Amino acid sequence: MLIILIGSGVALFAYMVFIETKRFRITHEAFETETDPGRSFKVLHISDFHFTKGNEKKLAFITSLHKEKPDMVFATGDMIEDDTGIDYCVEALRGFEPPFGTYAVLGSHDYYKCTFKSILSAIAHDKRVGHHENDVEALCKTLKEVGVVLLRNNSVDVKYKDDEGNFRMMQIAGVEDAFIEKDDLESAMKNFQPGTLKILATHCIDSPDGLASRQFDAVFAGHSHGGQVRFPWIGALITRSNLPTKYARGIFKKKKTLFHINNGVGSAKMLDFRLLCPPEATFLEMRGK
Repeated sequence: MLIILIGSGVALFAYMVFIETKRFRITHEAFETETDPGRSFKVLHISDFHFTKGNEKKLAFITSLHKEKPDMVFATGDMIEDDTGIDYCVEALRGFEPPFGTYAVLGSHDYYKCTFKSILSAIAHDKRVGHHENDVEALCKTLKEVGVVLLRNNSVDVKYKDDEGNFRMMQIAGVEDAFIEKDDLESAMKNFQPGTLKILATHCIDSPDGLASRQFDAVFAGHSHGGQVRFPWIGALITRSNLPTKYARGIFKKKKTLFHINNGVGSAKMLDFRLLCPPEATFLEMRGK
């Protein structure tokens, strides 16, 4: 019996590390915003690449999405694991060229390499991290050079035509990672105007109720990896934040704000395992009610 238990444990561990982490999937959702945009948008939400040297399969999955021609792309942080992942990240995002833009925000791993100390900090919900810094400015510079809009506690206005040919505007804000206390929502929202479609991109959500009170139409986030390890009838065990585990992935609504939290495409190099929570990219048809 002991041998069977040990063998089963080894097999489960091997599956979590070597198989499920490579079972990339594409999901499709409908996303009906409170503010009617006057047309539908095909939105691609991807997150948590955690790129590092040798991630060719992960890169191939994301580049395979280029042919899907989304209207907008949101990459919600933890795009690299260390500086060797910068070129992979640029190659992954440069090929989309969506008509309404590719938008990215930063996560803690874009700033800091994953270390044993940073893992302990994450487990303890301690917002301090290790001191092994990545070249985050080089990441931002190269992404901007290929047309990615980096949102760092600011917003951009996007003009478009609705189905009747009328000009409208959406406002897209992005904040730095709340997990490492670099977020500044007030600065990100300072140019917001009434009556526009308002979208927020962020890496980590601690308080969905707080964001809903700001009357965003849509919020896109990552960080939780969907829980990374999930069990039948139980779901996710952790979100590595104050976000309740029932909101670890997928779509949910608070007040008038829709949230989408992505499983992510990767995970930290030292914690690269998954169970019943495969890596994913999500296409959302964003439209009005």
